[in-house]
Order: sequence, then structure tokens, then C-alpha cells
Amino acid sequence: MWTRSLLTNAAGCDSLVITTTTLAPSSQTFLTATSCNPAFVGTDTLLLSNQFGCDSLVITTTSFDASAISITPLFVQNCDPAAVGVDTLLLTSAAGCDSLVITTTTLAPSSQTFLTATSCNPNFVGTDTLVLANQFGCDSLVITSVDFVGLDFNASVKDVLCYAGKDGYIQINSVSTQLLPVVFELENHADLLYTEVH
Repeated sequence: MWTRSLLTNAAGCDSLVITTTTLAPSSQTFLTATSCNPAFVGTDTLLLSNQFGCDSLVITTTSFDASAISITPLFVQNCDPAAVGVDTLLLTSAAGCDSLVITTTTLAPSSQTFLTATSCNPNFVGTDTLVLANQFGCDSLVITSVDFVGLDFNASVKDVLCYAGKDGYIQINSVSTQLLPVVFELENHADLLYTEVH
């Protein structure tokens, strides 16, 4: 666009001033960014002025970046069935993005050990349970079952030859037991140790 102005110079003559006006350029700057926050996703336009005093547009396009979200899986075991499951903890990372800690808890096994034993003492017969802790810190049961094993033996009695004599005796002919050695005790007499089966 141009304009013409007719003026008079110092000598009184016509002086023609022609002004050509050109359009100064506006400017546009395009920026891209990513965010882990869906609220920041989209296009934002900022209106400024450039060196010519014209509009200067800064257009920022922000896209969603799911990779900026940190997910940390943890796997643990617990003896308590009530603690089994998946727990999610939402934190904020150093970049201001979501940081998920997902903890999966499984049931740690308890253990049982079964033992058997025998006894000729009726007081020891039955089942006994001992509660310990296994390598996971859970209950470890040691169950001992004690069965009664009687003593089966064969003996013969040799009578005294005369009244009030001291030549009589009891002879043990055989013993059938798994619990050797066996001690036989006769009233008012010393114990007799029996160590082998005949």
C-alpha cells in the first residue's frame, strides 16, 4: 500500500512524497511437549509481540506421555490369609507424575511334619503337637504320634527245693520287644538288665 502527499519545497515548487507501507510480518512459533497429566494435554496459544510490534504467536501442543508414569511391582508373602491380595499405592514422582506401587501379596505356606514313635509307658501314648516357625515365618507344626508297644516275654519259675529255701528263681526265656534294653524288677531284689532277645 502506498500514499502520495503533495507538499511545497523551500523554493516554492511542488514536492511529492510517496510513502509505501508494507505489511510487517507476524511470527508464529510451534512447540511440542508431553505431560503425564491429562489436564495439561491439548493446544495452548500465547499471544506476544515480535520485534516489529506485530503479533507473535507461541503455539504449544502437549500430548499425553504414559511412559512418564512409573509403575513399581512388588511381590511379598504373608502367613495371614486376610493380608492376601493386591494393594495399589499412588505416589508422585520427582517429575510430578503419578508413581504407582503395586504390591501383590500371596499366602506363604505353613508346614507340617508328622513323626511316629512307640513307648511301653502308657503315660507317653497319644499325639503331641509342637508349634514352631518355618523359613517363611509361618506356623510349622511337628505332630508326633506315640503308639503303645507292650512287652511280651516268656519266663519260667523254678521253685525252691525246701521250705524257706533260697534256691528258687525266675528265668526269662525270651523277650519280644523293640525297646531293648529292658530292665526287669522283682520286688525287694536288684534290677535285672535284659539286653538281648534269645
